[in-house]
Amino acid sequence: MNINNLTIEFDSAEGSIRRLLGVIEARGFQVRTMTMGSDLERANITVGITPRDEGRCVNVLSRQIARVSGVHHVASFPPAMVGPSMGSPAMSSSALAREVAHGTC
Repeated sequence: MNINNLTIEFDSAEGSIRRLLGVIEARGFQVRTMTMGSDLERANITVGITPRDEGRCVNVLSRQIARVSGVHHVASFPPAMVGPSMGSPAMSSSALAREVAHGTC
């Protein structure tokens, strides 16, 4: 299973997290992991997501999230390959970089 990671910087305002998670799910992705940090004005969230089907592209999702009100920055990281036991890497980081470089999105 490929888990793609997105880091999103956004205004720490009421409803922000709900809007972001809503866009992710409405665009055909499932949230697998999530970490967050914030101060009084801004927040950062890193989500590990998987597409519901092969037709979903993380780059398109990143552009859609960037358009959400209050979002300042979106960065995507190469997909993490995990085996049957979640969290155990199945590829080296250099192999991951080669796979991402040859992506179709």
